[in-house]
Amino acid sequence: MNTSTFKTVQEFIQKLAAQAQFPVDTATKLKSRGLLLRDNTEFVRAEVPATLAGEKNLLTPNGKKLAGVQTFIGQTLEKAHNQVITHARVAYGNNAASGKEASISYVNDDAAVPAGFKNADLIIRQGGKDIINLPVSDFIAPVKDGKSGYIELSGLALLKEEVPFDVIIDFPIGTDLGADKHYIEVSLKGMGTFQR
Repeated sequence: MNTSTFKTVQEFIQKLAAQAQFPVDTATKLKSRGLLLRDNTEFVRAEVPATLAGEKNLLTPNGKKLAGVQTFIGQTLEKAHNQVITHARVAYGNNAASGKEASISYVNDDAAVPAGFKNADLIIRQGGKDIINLPVSDFIAPVKDGKSGYIELSGLALLKEEVPFDVIIDFPIGTDLGADKHYIEVSLKGMGTFQR
């Protein structure tokens, strides 16, 4: 993360704290420098059925933080951890077997991603509000492009501590991803607040 991005995120967090957007304890720690702001990426990788329609939440209330599978504990961020999202990535993988979330490669090149997934939407919803709502096609890059697949958001998005949220892929009616088992990765890159 470059210095200007750090400053922008820091000012964004301070502005929200001044507007009482955080719990009192967190706002106090932000003022007294009791919280650290650092680069952070949160992600989830989940298996999805081959045939589906509508919203599929990739998180579950009982989900556990597990290396290679997800960084979230359930559907909330812990106390004092607020995630400012500057970039996002959506990717796809498949395998003949179930339970391979952490052992397959995820891609977002045009040729490897099924049409039903490309035509879906990514929705990050917290407190009944969509903080990100973008077509998955925005994340799909042509093979020749060679980009990491992260897109820079046009504005900053915030996941707040201790408020339940959903990471949703909204599939068109009649989506059929084909044979094999299908996996989706959503990765949210930016900066997070953490206890010092």
